[in-house]
Amino acid sequence: MPQYETLATLAAIPADHERFGLLPTRVALWEDGARTDNRPGTYEWWYFDAHLDDGSKLVVIFMNKDLATPGRPLSPILRVNLDLPDGRSYQKVVPFPAKDWSTAADRADVRLGANRFTGDLDEYRIQATAGEVSVDVTLTGQIPPWRPATGHMLFGRWCGSRRRASTPMRSPVSRSRPSADTCTNRMTTESWCPYPRARSLPRAHGRRVDLA
Repeated sequence: MPQYETLATLAAIPADHERFGLLPTRVALWEDGARTDNRPGTYEWWYFDAHLDDGSKLVVIFMNKDLATPGRPLSPILRVNLDLPDGRSYQKVVPFPAKDWSTAADRADVRLGANRFTGDLDEYRIQATAGEVSVDVTLTGQIPPWRPATGHMLFGRWCGSRRRASTPMRSPVSRSRPSADTCTNRMTTESWCPYPRARSLPRAHGRRVDLA
């Protein structure tokens, strides 16, 4: 039987939790905060998507840089994608100067100009405007957050290099009020919302989508 060296593994033993300062049964508030310093060679994002019950689809991403160019210095981007059931589709990519980006390390609090992504593991608020599309989303949790073991993958001979994939998982109640031109409808939504790197928050509580 051939023997294979383990080159990658999920950090899941008690020593791994101690190494990364994590509790095995509870996600701490700081785990939802920023984990990188924006230097070249790293990237980070906060992501939200929703499928509304009228057939609309919404994606909002706060990115510290384009994922295809992680070697760049801090160059933040706001992405907003909206597909409406009448066939209209909006894909907005808005670059910002580095000075407009700020994050907190102790909680989810991302600011990109006047846009903001905040939360405390129980409730989240996403406010973003990209051109004629403006969104205001509230996420309210129904179950505790969760991560797979430590949420870290270890690579290499000593499994010493790490790829963060911390994954708090939520199941919030969902409501959304999208607005297209002068028509406003209230609706519920269910969504999958990965947070920074590969962290996720399933099911959304959307509040408003406006088209100017």
